Amino acid sequence: MLIRSWNVIRKWFQEIAVYHYYRQSRSIAINATGKLMSERGMTIVETIMVVIVSGMLLAVFLPTFLTSINEGTKPEKYATALYVAQEEIEKKRGAGYTNASNGTDSISVTIKGRTYTGSVVTENVEYSGDSKSFNTPASGLPIMYKRVTVTMTCNNIGNISLWTILPKDFYDTNAN
Repeated sequence: MLIRSWNVIRKWFQEIAVYHYYRQSRSIAINATGKLMSERGMTIVETIMVVIVSGMLLAVFLPTFLTSINEGTKPEKYATALYVAQEEIEKKRGAGYTNASNGTDSISVTIKGRTYTGSVVTENVEYSGDSKSFNTPASGLPIMYKRVTVTMTCNNIGNISLWTILPKDFYDTNAN
């Protein structure tokens, strides 16, 4: 009889200890018989607090995330604009001094859904040995060089400019 009552008392103390421990930690407790002691879910106040905290975190991190995505494509846009500008300069070099007419031409190229716009400016220049630069020639001087300047742009990268000098074709008797 004493052994039987000792087992009942021991089981009773275990149930009290389990209930007391889980009640303090506010978790769902399971008693010794395997039944839930608490079936409590989230209240409306707790749900509203989760939504408010999530919204505040989203408001803080979303602009940073979107900016990093936009800035992450900047090197690709820059490299593509540089490639298009170099391609235009090579076309003018291939045409040579004689076929490079002075003036401004517009460029518009769409690559990967991005539109790159720009201009190609061809002008007569002279070399100044004193300042070691190419400047607009004074009237009456023979024209020996043409400068080709290509300027490209796409959103967010600003202007990219490349230029080259085309020397007069000395082997071409028709060069002016």
